Amino acid sequence: GADFALEIKGKFRMASRIVLNPIPLRDLQRFHHSVINNFNETETLVDAISARPGFYGPNPVAVLSLKARRPNLHLEDLNEALINDRTLLRVGAFRGALFLVSTSDYPLYFRALHTVLRRTATERLEKEGISDNHLARYAHRLKEADFPMPLAHEQLMDIMYPGLEKRPGLNTERLILRKLCDKGVLVRTTFKGWKSNNFFYALFNRWLPDINLTMDNPEPARTELVRRYLRSYGPASPDDISWWTGLPPLHVQRVITQLGREVLKYPIEGLPTELIGLRERVDTLRNPPENSRPIQFLPLWDAYTLGWRDHRRLVDEALLPWIYDANGNAVSVIVDEGRIIGLWQFRDSDRLTFEYHVFEHERARLPEVLKRLEEHAAVLAELSSARTTQIIERELPPPLSERGPGAFIWPLGKEPLYRSGSSQREEDDRSPMERRHTNTYVRKYLDGKYVVTSSAEGNAVQEDADSEPEPPPAPKKGGKKKSRKGNSQAQSA
Repeated sequence: GADFALEIKGKFRMASRIVLNPIPLRDLQRFHHSVINNFNETETLVDAISARPGFYGPNPVAVLSLKARRPNLHLEDLNEALINDRTLLRVGAFRGALFLVSTSDYPLYFRALHTVLRRTATERLEKEGISDNHLARYAHRLKEADFPMPLAHEQLMDIMYPGLEKRPGLNTERLILRKLCDKGVLVRTTFKGWKSNNFFYALFNRWLPDINLTMDNPEPARTELVRRYLRSYGPASPDDISWWTGLPPLHVQRVITQLGREVLKYPIEGLPTELIGLRERVDTLRNPPENSRPIQFLPLWDAYTLGWRDHRRLVDEALLPWIYDANGNAVSVIVDEGRIIGLWQFRDSDRLTFEYHVFEHERARLPEVLKRLEEHAAVLAELSSARTTQIIERELPPPLSERGPGAFIWPLGKEPLYRSGSSQREEDDRSPMERRHTNTYVRKYLDGKYVVTSSAEGNAVQEDADSEPEPPPAPKKGGKKKSRKGNSQAQSA
């Protein structure tokens, strides 16, 4: 645990006078790894997500983030919570983006963030001639229809645009459905497969008749939201809190004032900014729970890599250009007790190809990485129904900024190192993140200084027809050989 002491100025006259000695950054990383990246065996899936807000909602990221923490999780478990028990929801929340949240938590987040959600995608809809009055009319028509079962996109459009009424373009229609979900009119329900985001939608009040959404009295809800953020991601800076929640800095400062003696200042060695955290976390930070799984393979847009605006707490600053692009997108990373030590990616088809790179100064951890890597590759192979597996070590490619706007999807390069035929080539050139229309963002991740937004239901957005990123060149030099037994093939780069 962390080796630091509490110094008390005076004789416990004011709890707010507690001063912490500087905490080593490595201890902070271990603490966050134990809290955010490890699920307790006794926790249900819903409890685990509720205790750690910030799990991204779109597939396949949602599934990959959960499988990284609970490898024995089955898709049926997630479906059970989302569809049958209805104890989990995919909803617009923090930063106005789509997240997995506990159904019991959603009324709190709705109250706290309704102003954030109200402005999400509004400007883009207005450019298409869709105003609040239009959205109110669509909501009225949907409620009048009172459909008992979830409907697909086209079925909803038939209700919202009856007869010969002119419909907008497909992307605008998706934005409309997103806004109606953000307003609590609709809710995303069923979907097909672990990579699909083609949701069916239900009326919120029919799907969850006992849940009441209200925008009244948001201040206590914002205070509880920040408290929950700090419980998982604290200590953090006010700028981190504002960025992650989407709340304006002034609101965040007001909440911190309201928290009063619940929070302390935490000095962290190696970080220039003094951070604030909950007083209740002091002992846990000093003696964090043991990390049963120190090495983990987290997907892009994971809760951990997008937990703070300042990313220097996760990795050496010199390596940040390989982990975050200019728009704030985070790549798939290998973490060792909270510190990022490498990159990974995979290609799923009949043969699952798992590619990895461990940073040079972290090579001492390579044996443990390879052990855990084989385990995780087997988890992904089962998930994607792959018949064989190959593991390839790749060299570090150029930074993301030198490889085009979609490079974060392929942190080790899109071009496969080995080709086996035309049909396999087509499969190898496609990432699981690119398989569905709703999986890839190439628009800016940050929309405004403090609000992080996504495209309509996470669909691929192209700046224009000529802005498609070209595949980065394949590394030319060889890598290390890794032998495998059984039906998997060993390859070297």
